[in-house]
Amino acid sequence: MVGERRGLCLYSAAEPPTLKAMLEHVAARLGNTPAVARRAYVHPAMIAAAQARDAFAAAAGKLPRSVRHLSRYERGFLTYLKRAPDAAALLHSA
Repeated sequence: MVGERRGLCLYSAAEPPTLKAMLEHVAARLGNTPAVARRAYVHPAMIAAAQARDAFAAAAGKLPRSVRHLSRYERGFLTYLKRAPDAAALLHSA
């Protein structure tokens, strides 16, 4: 299954989840509504990536290997954020 980590499966279909499905998953884990999750917890670059899947896959490139505290998907998304101009500015300001 794709995205499986610590007993949590994000999706198992051939296609990545829709933005709605991802927000519902995040909201359920946080105990909030999808609208609150989108506004307060989900990085805008993640929303943009979910809306433009093909562009995200091309920009993300090959996934790096996992390390002790980060999965390869988490490291891949961090790499994507560093490459996205608006997201990179947010990362460096934190």
